Amino acid sequence: MEPAKSLPVGWNILLVVLLGIGVSLVCLNPAFSPGVASFVPEVQAKHIATFLGIFLISIPISHWIVFYMIQGIDQLFDLVGEATVEDLWPSSLVGVFEGILYPLSFIIGQGEFVGLWLAVKVAGQWVRWGTEYPAPEGEDDLIELRITEAKRGRRRFNKFLIGNTARIILAGITYMFLRLTLDVDFIAQSP
Repeated sequence: MEPAKSLPVGWNILLVVLLGIGVSLVCLNPAFSPGVASFVPEVQAKHIATFLGIFLISIPISHWIVFYMIQGIDQLFDLVGEATVEDLWPSSLVGVFEGILYPLSFIIGQGEFVGLWLAVKVAGQWVRWGTEYPAPEGEDDLIELRITEAKRGRRRFNKFLIGNTARIILAGITYMFLRLTLDVDFIAQSP
């Protein structure tokens, strides 16, 4: 399969639509029913559209930042050409959900969820990052290949750490932006 540089155009169109809906919600601030407002009791009903809009704006922006940052890291770490479109879909979809879950975990005062989630992600990728295994005596080419692959695995792991760090920082920025824009201290008001 041919290495991928990006996801299909339809994916980016979907992200642009989410961005447009988010901007519209923030700018127009339409009224929502009291039932919708009950999902986030800390936010006044008149600010629910802004709350949702900020989330919808942050999802595509954080996706694009992390996606293209990782492309640059692939260049820097000599990992270009490893991923196909089929490889990009799972991480992109997980990243979009993280763009929702991480700020929400901060909002409800359960930031430790992020650590638990990262532990699950590390466990799922462990084999891919490789380890150095001793080769049989006299197999110098095999030893060199295994060392090279182990180093490549460590670069993959570091790329993973950088991408997740960026995702957490962006979630923190989203959370802080929600707090400052809506003038709400979510954690202090949570039961």
